Parts: sequence; structure tokens; C-alpha cells
Amino acid sequence: MKFIVPLLFVTTLFCDSTKAENITYDFLVETGEMTGDCDHIPVFEKILETIKVRTLLEFGLGYSTKYFLDTCSKVISVEFVSTTWETDWIKECLNLYRGSSNWVPVVYFSNFNGDFSWAPYKYHGSDALYRARYFFILTGQSYADFDRSYQNEMQFFLSMLTKYNTIDVAFVDSGMVLRADIVQVLFEKIPVILANDTKPSYLEQNPYGLASLQVPANYEEIRISRGVGTTVWVKKTEELAPLIQALKNGSSEAQPD
Repeated sequence: MKFIVPLLFVTTLFCDSTKAENITYDFLVETGEMTGDCDHIPVFEKILETIKVRTLLEFGLGYSTKYFLDTCSKVISVEFVSTTWETDWIKECLNLYRGSSNWVPVVYFSNFNGDFSWAPYKYHGSDALYRARYFFILTGQSYADFDRSYQNEMQFFLSMLTKYNTIDVAFVDSGMVLRADIVQVLFEKIPVILANDTKPSYLEQNPYGLASLQVPANYEEIRISRGVGTTVWVKKTEELAPLIQALKNGSSEAQPD
């Protein structure tokens, strides 16, 4: 398993007529109000008003990636790919944001047998994540009860990222269902973590395993129920105390589920 950084940036697919310059803050907020997608943007704006975000790590690319690129010094985006059809969206995003010099898009391949030469940064994992993912889809239960190798692999992957990057904020909105596992490995490594789709009704259905998340005692959990729901976990430090208070004030303004 290793990172491969080719000299050439190659993309082969453009699936949408949307242009990056049209993905503005107002567009994202309006989209969030209408569909629930991107309704974490006002939460992130509150974070930006309170602390300096130099490097952001996101799991799951989307239109909000453009906002992150516009407001952060560096953005590391991770997309998980196991099958050929899952490459369509990441390729579209590569084309959309190809002119962004502060962007590091990483494709995490697990059990992928197709062409991967188009990926500018790639990580070749084992099939452990693929197996854990589909076990959760079929059973709604964590694969960690049987095999923790996929968690160890994600720990190693994150350690590689944090070894060379000081990451201020992580955002988890991956299409991969193992969001709880991603958040769990981010604790202690990243001081501020956000996850989307966390309103009470979603947590009851537990589509991403977040209902069983074990939050460390040294992290403050703030849930904002507006739209599809955004939860923020902030490490309890003196430096981040103003952010915790600002987010709590914002959560009190959120509408109930």
C-alpha cells in the first residue's frame, strides 16, 4: 500500500455542465435550503468566523468542495472507489476543480480492478474496506466484530496524511456508508470534525453507523438539526473554547427535526 503521485494530471470524464465559478456560497446555501445538500456550509462559515482553517480534510467530494477551496489554504479530498461506476463522480469533480492549486484529491482504491491511471493521487488499500462496507450494507452491523483490519488500514492511511499535513478541520460526507468508522479514527488526530446527515430521524435509522459512535470524553459534541443535520465534534481545549460556544449558540437557532 502506498501513495502514487504521477507527473501528469489526467481526467477523462465530464458528466455535468456545471462550471466551478457558478458554485458560489449563495448557490450552496440555496441548494441546502431546497434539498438539504450542502446545508453544512453555514456551519462551516461559523467555524471560519471563529478559527483559522489552513488545511481541511474532506471525505466525499461535492459542490461544497468548491467552497472549501475558496476559503481554506489547502484542501485534501478523499474519495473511496471500489467499482468502475464509482469513478464517474470523482472524475467529474477532478474536471470541475482542476485549476485549483491548493487542492490534493486522493482516490482510495479498495478491491478495484479497473484503470486507475487517471487519478492524480491514489492510495491502494486492500479489499478489507470493501468487505466491511458491504457487510454493513447487508446487515447494518459493524464488521469490526469479526475483522478489524479495515480500521487498522484507515488508521494507517490517516497517519500518512497527518504525518505531512497539520489538519485543522475534517468533514465527513462520504458516499461510503462507513462514516462512523471514519469519524472514529479522526478523533485525537483532528481537533474539529464535522459529519452530515445526522438529524435525529437519520440517527434512528443509522444508515451510516453514527448512532453507535463512541465519542471521547475530551471532545464536545454539538448537533445542529437544521436540514439533514450536521454534527460537530470539537476537542475541549482553551484555544477552541470560543468555537464550542459559537457552535452551541448556532445550534440553539436550529429548527427541530
